[in-house]
Amino acid sequence: PGGLATEDWMVVQTQTGMHAAAVTALIEREHDYQLELAGVSSVDGATLFGEFDMELRPLNNAVNETPVFLTGLQYRSDSHSFLPLELAKFPELLSVGRALIVQGKTSAMTVTVKDVDVFNQRIKVAPAIPGSELTGSGTTDDYTRYHTKIYGNVVQSGHGETRKEKILGSGDATQLNQQFDFDVQHVSFVADAKFANGVRSAITIQVDNRTWRQVSTLNDSEPEDPHYVVRMKEDGTLQIEFGDGVHGRRLPTGSNNIRIVHRVGGGLSGNLAANSLKKVVKPDPLVEAVCQPILSSGGNDMEAVESMRDNASASILALERAVSLADFSHLAARYSGVWQARAFQKPSVRNKQIEVAIVPAGGGKLGGLGEAVRAYLRSHALPGVAIQVVPFEPVILDIEIAIRVKTDEFDQNLVKERVLQALIAAFSLKNSKLGRSFYLSAVFKVVEGVTGVANSQCVIGSGGFSDTEGHPVTPKLITRGVDGAIKRISVFDYQTAYIDSEASVIDITAQAFDL
Repeated sequence: PGGLATEDWMVVQTQTGMHAAAVTALIEREHDYQLELAGVSSVDGATLFGEFDMELRPLNNAVNETPVFLTGLQYRSDSHSFLPLELAKFPELLSVGRALIVQGKTSAMTVTVKDVDVFNQRIKVAPAIPGSELTGSGTTDDYTRYHTKIYGNVVQSGHGETRKEKILGSGDATQLNQQFDFDVQHVSFVADAKFANGVRSAITIQVDNRTWRQVSTLNDSEPEDPHYVVRMKEDGTLQIEFGDGVHGRRLPTGSNNIRIVHRVGGGLSGNLAANSLKKVVKPDPLVEAVCQPILSSGGNDMEAVESMRDNASASILALERAVSLADFSHLAARYSGVWQARAFQKPSVRNKQIEVAIVPAGGGKLGGLGEAVRAYLRSHALPGVAIQVVPFEPVILDIEIAIRVKTDEFDQNLVKERVLQALIAAFSLKNSKLGRSFYLSAVFKVVEGVTGVANSQCVIGSGGFSDTEGHPVTPKLITRGVDGAIKRISVFDYQTAYIDSEASVIDITAQAFDL
C-alpha cells in the first residue's frame, strides 16, 4: 500500500504505549495486505503509523568508535596489527608487501601488508597501529572504524623537477675509467639501500641510446657490465666515472654519444607537512585526485664538511659491513635525510638486537624514513643481527636567564635579542647530540660570550621537561648543586636535550650593570 516496503519502519500504538518496528515482510493478498513486523506477534486493536515524511536520527548514531584493529589478545603485538576488511571481494592488488596509508582522526601512518587472510577477511600490517600493541591499551580514540580511512593506491613522491636531456660528452674506448664533470648543482638523490650512503643520484645516463646502470662501486662489476659511479664534489656538482674493461665496461667511441637526464630539488624544503600536496600539476586521465595524509621526510641539505669528517670512519668498514655499535651509528648518520643517529644494544638471549635512534633532518616524525634506514642498515649488517629503527625522544629545555648589560655602551633590548639568538643557535636540535648530557655551564658560556653581557644568572628545567607536543618526558638523571639548581641533565641514548625555537620557554630579563 502506498510506498510502504520491506525494511521500512512503522510505529505501533497500543493501549500500553508506542514502539517502533521494522517491516520484515509485505504480502499482497486478493483484497488486502499482510504485514509482518519484527518483534510484533499481534496488532489487534493497535494503530499503525507509516510512510513518514522525514527521519530524525540520534546525534552520532552512525559513529562506530570500535578500534579499526582486532583487539583480541591473540591479535595483539608490538610489531604488527590485524585489520578486518569486510569486502565482498578482496582486491587482487591487496597483496603481501603492498604499502598502505592508514589515516585516523588526527594522525596517519604508513604500513606494509604482511599477510592477507581472504577466508577470515583480515590483513596483517606492520608496524603496529598505536593502541594495538601487546603493551598497549587495546583502545584508541584516533584509529576508530568511523574515523579511519585506508588508502591502497600509495605511491612515493619526490621533491624536485626533471630537466631536459643534456649531452654529457663523447666516449673514447682507448681510455680507462673515463670521467666527466656534470657541473649542475642541487641534483636530487633518491633512497637506495644498495648504495653505501643509502642514496643514489637522480640521474639517467644513456650511451648510444642504451641505458647504463649506476652502482655504488665498480669493484664488483664484470668487464662487460654497463655500469658507472657518481661522486659528489666539494662544490656540490657531480663527477661520473665509467669502467676500465676489467671492472665495468669501457665507453664506446663516439661523438656526443653520452647523454644525461637529471632531476633537481630536494633538501630540507622537500620535507612537507601533511596535506601539502593537493593538486596534480599535469592532469592524468587515470588520476582523479591526490591526497597526502602523512608528512614527507627524508629530505636533507648537502652534508657539511664537518659532518663528513665525523662520519668518515663508516666509509672504511670492512666489506661495508657494520659490526660495532659505532659502525651502525656512522652508517645511519650518513644516510640522506638523517641529521643524527645513535645505535645501542638491547639485551637478548638469542640474537644480537640493535636499536638505532634517528633524528630526521628538520626534526619531526620519522615517516617512511625509518623503514628506509632499517632496510639500509640490514643490507650492511651481519647475518643474525636484528635491527630496529626508533624515533628520537625530544627533551625540550626551558631556560630562565637574568643578564646584566653594560648599558652605557650597549642597547639593552638589542643585547637581549642577541642572547636569545645565540642560545637557539648553540643548542638547536641540529647542533645537539643524541645521548649527550646537557650542562648548565654551557649556557653560561654562550650567554656571557655575547657582547654587552657583563654577567648572568641562568636556570634550566625548573618546570620539568616535555617533548615538542607538551607531553612530559623523563631524562636519565638530573644532577643538582648544593643550592638545588640543575647543573647537568643526563639523557638516554635515544633522547636529545635541546632548545626548540617554538616549544621552549626562554625567559630573559635584563638590567643595567653597575660596579
